[in-house]
Amino acid sequence: MKKITIFLILLVIVTFSLRLFWIDFTILEGDMFRDFEIAENIIDGQIKYTGVSGINQAIHQQSFGPIMYYILAILIYLFKSPIAPAVFVAILNSIAVLITYKFCKDYFNKRIGVIASFLYAVNPWSVYISHFHWNPNYLPVFSVLFFYFLFGFIIKKKNYCLILASLILGIMLNFHLTALFFIPIAILLILVFRRKINIKTTIYSILTFLIPFLPYIYFNLKNNISLLAPILYGVSSRAYSGLFTGFTESFGIPIMLATNYLGSYVYGSSNIFLNPIIKYLFFSLTIVLVILIFLSLFYLIIKLKNSKFDLKNNLNIWILLIFLSLFPLLYFLRLKDVSPHYFFLIYPLQFIMIALFLDFLIIRYSKFRKVINYAIIVIIIFQVINIFLLFNYVNQNGSTQMGEFSIPYKHKIEILNYIKQSSGENTTNIIVYKEFKSFKYLADREITKLNYNYINSTEELDGLSGYLILDRTSMHKPELSREDELFFNNYPNKTIIKGVEIYEF
Repeated sequence: MKKITIFLILLVIVTFSLRLFWIDFTILEGDMFRDFEIAENIIDGQIKYTGVSGINQAIHQQSFGPIMYYILAILIYLFKSPIAPAVFVAILNSIAVLITYKFCKDYFNKRIGVIASFLYAVNPWSVYISHFHWNPNYLPVFSVLFFYFLFGFIIKKKNYCLILASLILGIMLNFHLTALFFIPIAILLILVFRRKINIKTTIYSILTFLIPFLPYIYFNLKNNISLLAPILYGVSSRAYSGLFTGFTESFGIPIMLATNYLGSYVYGSSNIFLNPIIKYLFFSLTIVLVILIFLSLFYLIIKLKNSKFDLKNNLNIWILLIFLSLFPLLYFLRLKDVSPHYFFLIYPLQFIMIALFLDFLIIRYSKFRKVINYAIIVIIIFQVINIFLLFNYVNQNGSTQMGEFSIPYKHKIEILNYIKQSSGENTTNIIVYKEFKSFKYLADREITKLNYNYINSTEELDGLSGYLILDRTSMHKPELSREDELFFNNYPNKTIIKGVEIYEF
């Protein structure tokens, strides 16, 4: 069996295993319940025309089409499980890794494809976002396809590639507005590197770009709503940041997303590492990866300089660097707060840049090829261990302390099963204390005989009986008054499962 075949088989196994093994740790919080409700309304016969929005389609429009909701509706209808969308996201993002190999093989070389795709496969950020439904988490597979066809149009001069890239870009804008910044960058690249464009190709590309928008356009025109509603909403919904904060976030987050550093965004205040030595070991890995990114960038710039900035033989590198520099720059120029999920769609460009540098080292220092290969393998193994430590921590503790990794599906089912068994054949009374969305969606489906009592403070508990679920660890915990906090601290009849408190009254 050829060595490349072994690598590809291993790549498939690693990629799908990391994204599907802990799939029951999927997160169900916040806007996800809104998305599921809209999908269930579609199943019941309602038509969804607009993109990400509230139940009322006319307000808070955040994207340009309803594709995601129809995907959700199909998944929920076929599988009757809230895990189905997470499985679909995991499969899509696994496919994105495999396409990365094909992309690199066609526009760089096989070894770059192997290195880049393996770095992508074991990246903790990519694995984390592959475990739950959220509209930005669908983007990586479409973005790598977009890059593939954009490179095909510019480098191989295949006109049909622009048509396909335009269609994919239109689909991406059904999910999230971040893809808007691809438009000016792509136009600039085409004007600089292709210049002459077939008129027929341009018309077809514009039409295919608009096809995914048709339901949205129809609805907004019919209801006299601006066709720029999602952009206007996006402009008004984020706070302004300072120059320094905007710069460090816009250029720092894409670097962070290529490392094992999940930071307070995912970890919160949790320490997922077993002891300080292991913590510093993995922080050292982060430093190594950051240094590798800067060395890779420096190498590519020197390579272009030594070639006297030759376009013909380095077109692939030019496109790569322009995308990696202009996309964060455009976010910086907004002077608004940014979040890690804004940059998921530039995967896998960071890994390709690193792979280009490592490929250069392997060729240039052939005597040390084995050492370099072993170093790459160590980096891959340590990132897999980092992923394991994260999921192991959540498995033992229920969630990260005030981090994005809140109580997963698996633990919520365990908690609801405990309540159901404790209730026996009787109707289960659940006392809803303040916010309860994260459990109610599942409770309605897991417990047949169910009754709710809604309260906003412990003073309203008089005369009530039932079970009260209280999450005081995740970022979705309710705000407690000092009196309520003392009450729960001192109440004797409670059970704790995976950090979640269950009170029986």
